[in-house]
Amino acid sequence: MTNQLTDGWPELTYRYIEHYFWEPQHLLRTERSIAKANARGEPLIEAVYRGLRTQEVPLNHLLNVLLRITPSSIRHQCLGPFGIELSDPGLASLSLKTPCEFRLGTSPRDKVQPDVHLESETTRVFIELKVGAPLKLEQIKKYVCLHAKLDEMSGYRRPYVLLLVKRNALRLDDVKQSFAHDSAGKEIAALLGSESNGVTFGSTTWAAFSQALAMELERRRGERAESVEMLEVRIGFFLADLEGRGLLSSKR
Repeated sequence: MTNQLTDGWPELTYRYIEHYFWEPQHLLRTERSIAKANARGEPLIEAVYRGLRTQEVPLNHLLNVLLRITPSSIRHQCLGPFGIELSDPGLASLSLKTPCEFRLGTSPRDKVQPDVHLESETTRVFIELKVGAPLKLEQIKKYVCLHAKLDEMSGYRRPYVLLLVKRNALRLDDVKQSFAHDSAGKEIAALLGSESNGVTFGSTTWAAFSQALAMELERRRGERAESVEMLEVRIGFFLADLEGRGLLSSKR
């Protein structure tokens, strides 16, 4: 299902660069962003590097590239911490789609772009990543609507919405409710009622997700192959970045 021109890791990188065309303040290319850095007494290039190592968008890019260039078996096993059943055959053959913006209506607010979009012939998975920004039930509803829209456009696929956050509990700020990750999927479905539209929900922490990645890497270390060396670089460096961002602790 992968289109090399639209879903390959080079295209992911081009889309990531495009983000900074639309939002140049993140690279301190606006008067206001420069003034803020100067007010902190922070050298401009250091402010840019700090942003790249703490903001959500660069991390989204890193995770998308990792999921694009790792084997499908690793993509499959990394869904385990979200608390969903991995027995769905469609989850074993997921390919990454380049994230893009979709319109659900005519209002400017009726836009949604999955942070991670995975598909197989029978299954579709959206993953929402959070580092520090609040998560809202309204955002989850948009993902449910997007599943329905894509079903109309390209045929039904079993739908999943998965939430990847830092804290050891999932908080929905707009409805002021928090859930343990092992029950969050059922709690979200209950909140939505008939609006859940058959979507399976799940959530986990960056710490648990990283542990799943580390376990997949460790499981392959006994093999003598260049592919293991490549996985050491791909996964090992990604885990090091998560650690540098302070995401391997879920206590806060």
